[in-house]
Amino acid sequence: MKVIKFGGRSLANGAGLKQVLSVIEDKIERQEKFVVVLSARGNSTDQLEILLDKAQQGLDYVSDWNEFKNYQIEPFPKINFKTEFNLLENIFEGVKLLQDYSPKIKDLVLAQGEILSVKLVSELLKQRGIESVAVDSREFLRTDSEFGNGHILEQRSFKNTLSFIGRLSSFVTVD
Repeated sequence: MKVIKFGGRSLANGAGLKQVLSVIEDKIERQEKFVVVLSARGNSTDQLEILLDKAQQGLDYVSDWNEFKNYQIEPFPKINFKTEFNLLENIFEGVKLLQDYSPKIKDLVLAQGEILSVKLVSELLKQRGIESVAVDSREFLRTDSEFGNGHILEQRSFKNTLSFIGRLSSFVTVD
């Protein structure tokens, strides 16, 4: 099985996102077996970090936050990002109140960029009639507790990944 990774710039709204979807469609038409790994789209990681820093400094971040949300839903306005957006809003409000955040909080905030990306691309594929499962890699990958600079726990993650693929294979064919 191949692993195909798309970075943030290739997932940016417009031509980049359309090209990614076309590449995936092409591979499906060729009946290739593959898994797609996605980064946060466009400048999402940087934007989330800026929002977190503004909240920490007690600055107004609402217009930047609304701009971020609008960018995320632009390709598919009907997408449900309620859970992710609520989580981020709560974190930003808490950081603003405390005027502080830990590396663990920063990791949690920045991870939402990838989660939003995966959910969006999965939904866009479904809109094109392509079966897709949005998977949060935190379901099977494990790291040490060095927040901000975590290292993968290879043996545990490998075992979890095999188990996860076994459960996933009931939905899709895995070779």
